[in-house]
Amino acid sequence: MDSSPRQMAFVSCGQGIAFLPESFYPWMPPNVSAHTLKNAPATLPLSMAWNPLVLSPIRDVVLNEISQFFALHSAATELR
Repeated sequence: MDSSPRQMAFVSCGQGIAFLPESFYPWMPPNVSAHTLKNAPATLPLSMAWNPLVLSPIRDVVLNEISQFFALHSAATELR
């Protein structure tokens, strides 16, 4: 999502969830339930899944870019 107000609109109409700072609480519509995350790690585990039987050049490009990004990020983290 490119904006917090857009995230709130999707959540308000039942089309998603949003992770927003507590400063947004005053602007939340009445039909939106807000919960503070406590003792939550600063990262969220993400997974990707795809059907390997379906050929998709775009998928392969995306997977390659993601793999390169995380390989660089992991190497940079290990150097610190």
